[in-house]
Amino acid sequence: MTQVPTILYVDCNLRSGIDRRRLDGLRRYAATRKWRVETLEHGDCSAEALREALARLRPIGCAAECWPPKTALRPAAFGRVPVVYFEPLDEPEWRRAHGVTCDNAAVGRLAFEELSSTHPPAYAVVSCGRGRRWANERTDSFLDCCRKAGAACDVAHFPFERADEFDDCVGRMVPWVAFFPPLLVDRRKSTRGYGRREARILEAVEMIRREACDGLTAANLARRFPGTRQLFDLCFREAMGHSPLDEIIHVRLQRVLELLSQPDFPISAIADFCGFPSERVFQKHFRARFHTSMRDWRKARQG
Repeated sequence: MTQVPTILYVDCNLRSGIDRRRLDGLRRYAATRKWRVETLEHGDCSAEALREALARLRPIGCAAECWPPKTALRPAAFGRVPVVYFEPLDEPEWRRAHGVTCDNAAVGRLAFEELSSTHPPAYAVVSCGRGRRWANERTDSFLDCCRKAGAACDVAHFPFERADEFDDCVGRMVPWVAFFPPLLVDRRKSTRGYGRREARILEAVEMIRREACDGLTAANLARRFPGTRQLFDLCFREAMGHSPLDEIIHVRLQRVLELLSQPDFPISAIADFCGFPSERVFQKHFRARFHTSMRDWRKARQG
């Protein structure tokens, strides 16, 4: 019997929303290649456990989280199995390994742009990653934006080293945050509607951004909030200037364009990867928005 090619996701903490979304992304991509994805979670992860998993599963490659040096699995532990780290540590061994990193300075600038549109009297940065490169880059970028705008900004650090320390970190963070007036993250009215923003609508928009490509529907979204679907749709449209379904389709199509810009990503897999219920529905929305086919869109950008 032919063994199904396997990807092993190592050192993941599935209590973390980020790690869950990474796992979802790995599974969606693996499905397009007819691969399977297995996990080795942080609490059960050690050099011995990794060796056992590699021998048992014989993966064609590994994706690995990178916890602090005391617990992070070093590249040598994977032997000849290819490994790609999420946010590799800024240390010699990990610098030589393959890694995927976020543009953390851009994250800081985007956060300032979003917050500054509400004209708050002051800013505050709350960080759980003191001493970590990603946290420092985000904080420094945000502070630089504040300095250029002549705005005051306080910084507080609530670091934790292990997943089981996260709840304590939040407990220490909440009293500090309570001293600051709430800051509303909003988008400019010229592009995001004109109505007032209720907390549940902002929460719904964030859910769409996170889950639109995972098959989220407008009906499923509405069921997460009290009241009828009709009332929810009415409030959403009043706040955003369009329906929840329009927002879901917009997020999916933005992801479609990202994948089309990758020449090696198969066009036949895009509809399923981005959460569309069928190829026919996907083609309908793509042509309505961009007035061309995916192949022609990709060809025009490559030319």
